[in-house]
Amino acid sequence: MSLNLKLTGFYRIVVRRPDQSPRTDTGWFANLVTDAGLNRIGSGTWMTHCQVGTSNATPSVNDTALAGPLATTSTIISTAYGAQGSAPYYGYRTVTYNFAAGTATGNIAEVGVGWDGGLFSRALTVDGNGDPTTITVLADEELEVSYQVRIYPPLTDTVYTATLAGVSTTCTARAAAVTSGTMYAWGLQGAAIEISSDGISNSPHVFSGAIGAITSSPGGTSGNSTGRSSAAYVNNSRERAFTANWPMANGNFTLGITAVQFHTTGFGSYQIGFDPPIMKTSLDALSMGFKVTWSRP
Repeated sequence: MSLNLKLTGFYRIVVRRPDQSPRTDTGWFANLVTDAGLNRIGSGTWMTHCQVGTSNATPSVNDTALAGPLATTSTIISTAYGAQGSAPYYGYRTVTYNFAAGTATGNIAEVGVGWDGGLFSRALTVDGNGDPTTITVLADEELEVSYQVRIYPPLTDTVYTATLAGVSTTCTARAAAVTSGTMYAWGLQGAAIEISSDGISNSPHVFSGAIGAITSSPGGTSGNSTGRSSAAYVNNSRERAFTANWPMANGNFTLGITAVQFHTTGFGSYQIGFDPPIMKTSLDALSMGFKVTWSRP
């Protein structure tokens, strides 16, 4: 089973006078997520550092650093994550970085976020019309850069056929709990995508009821998994595979397993329905594999 996420991001730059009043506020403007950034999602943290620079060279998916680096900071003054409560649905993470007075002095034309030695996204600074411009930071002024990255869940079902113990089953996969902004659903953490392994409540579960709408979860009785793992990320694949296991004592329902739900660490919650149900008894162990893929819009 595979479900695809779409990622995008936005910057906001504020220049503050010594009394902390804003002299310049760009409002939010769009960015370009780099290929290196898409790869980093599969392997490590990607929102720990912010950079500003002086070059107005057009951003490219191949960028690995700013074209004219001026200053870098790892000072984060606020962080928030969550999910949009109504359509269009998306999960988000917003981080605000601070450049102390005297550290980013000059004319800024580009901005980026990433990790130590890497670039997740890059953008040129723009004016109110969306045209590239420069932002002047004086020696006694502080610079604040906010970056919000969003992930958009798939809004349509993926239907496919699987064979288990010789029985063909129609599988209907869809997003789940898209308004949940917890760190085990759509609240981005700025870290590598993993299958959630935080206790029973956030582990993958099988169900005796049908799958729900994208804003909810499957119904009926549930049975938790006891073992789950994340496969190593393969560079440039932009996907990560996971496995969840149910031992003989778990997930045994009289009429069979009709659905499963699994959670990732901030990259979404997902559900799959089975028709006909998967018939599992106390003599059976069950293992399910799935993967999540991601890309730009």
